Amino acid sequence: MSSRRERSVRAGASLPGRQGGYILVLLSLLTVGLILGLMQTLSGTRSRAAQDARTMQALQEAKEALIASALTTDSLPGRLPCPEDISRIGLSTEGSAGSCTNADMHIGRLPWRTLTLPQQADGTGEQLWYVLAPNFRQAPINSASVGKLTLNGQGNLAAIIIAPGPPLANQGRPIPTAAAPPLASDYLDGGNADGDLAFFTNPVDGNDRAIGVSVAELTAPVARRVLAEIAGPNVNGQTPGTEPPRYGLRHYYAQTGNFPAQLDPGSLSIDPAASGWINSNGWWSLPVGYARTSNGALLMFGPQTLLVKPCTLQPCP
Repeated sequence: MSSRRERSVRAGASLPGRQGGYILVLLSLLTVGLILGLMQTLSGTRSRAAQDARTMQALQEAKEALIASALTTDSLPGRLPCPEDISRIGLSTEGSAGSCTNADMHIGRLPWRTLTLPQQADGTGEQLWYVLAPNFRQAPINSASVGKLTLNGQGNLAAIIIAPGPPLANQGRPIPTAAAPPLASDYLDGGNADGDLAFFTNPVDGNDRAIGVSVAELTAPVARRVLAEIAGPNVNGQTPGTEPPRYGLRHYYAQTGNFPAQLDPGSLSIDPAASGWINSNGWWSLPVGYARTSNGALLMFGPQTLLVKPCTLQPCP
């Protein structure tokens, strides 16, 4: 009898130990679950950060390509391309710019082939979209031009590039074809597909990411090119050291031994290939700063400056 009672007491004494073991196991499982959940969250955060970084890189590359394209358009520097030609979707020339009017806003996919870019996509794999402001297809285009687009309230934009991100709940995105081209409403947030000139990035109700091209950013490189044409090329294609400069202030100095007291376009011989677009774009109607200095002549277009040094034989410094 006594032995039975002792065994019962010992068995009852072991229950708290078993319960404690169960609790430790449960706590271990919960800890593992929390760690796995945290790792998944961190992994998702890193993945989104990588996507965002790729998106911003693609937007910046597209912006730089647009500015470079405008600068190197010999017939009309400052002119921006039209959006993608939808009739070429599915062809080997897909991604080429289409044709468009000057007076209207145009929106479509980025003409990556015309910009000599690889097919540009955001971090989620969607092609970039492109908005072209009115009046950047024909002359005059200069630093006094007005960009009618706005992005998050910032105005005077000549273009906007948009990364559409993954589709929203109300967007369907069938594979685009020339017969059924992509619709802005299937790719862009509602406020960016409504046809007006105001664009937004709203991470609460949408997922568009965008970057603008201001008129100043577009025309500053062109202004520097204008100053270079007024100065005159430093090499004219002749055998170096055998002939004087042919054009601009460098030609004037080679002919007279001095720079002019005042900048008079009529007294300068400008390269005919550049003279036409400089005049048609209205650059001469803008104030060009000019001053003779102790070591040359200083040209100024707003913040853009160029010092032209004396030169009688090309190549010039």
